[in-house]
Amino acid sequence: MSPSFAEVQVEVSVSAVGNEFALEQFYRWLREDLDITRVATVSRTSTSGTGHMGALEVICMTLSTSTGLASLAMTYANWRRTRKDPPALKFSVSGPVTDELRKILDKLNQPEDEKPEDENGLT
Repeated sequence: MSPSFAEVQVEVSVSAVGNEFALEQFYRWLREDLDITRVATVSRTSTSGTGHMGALEVICMTLSTSTGLASLAMTYANWRRTRKDPPALKFSVSGPVTDELRKILDKLNQPEDEKPEDENGLT
């Protein structure tokens, strides 16, 4: 574990067109999770991009501890377990990326069929 964890911005977006409703559901799930709301600010924004019809929803989070990032990973795993066929979401980070952060992001962005059997996919 790194000795310090600088503040990072995490963006969560859909990995495929048509999964916008899943992003909205995940946003609501995050806002209701006390472990997340204690360690992160969570908001959503619409961005207009070139080549997109209309706005693309993005969940924005500010995390300042590695515990917050671990909570995000657990919350995402729990959310996916409650869905019959959950779509994958895409996680990206702005800010200093430590080895610890890179490992967690790699697991979050790994396709479900490639994840280990561990219940939270973090080992």
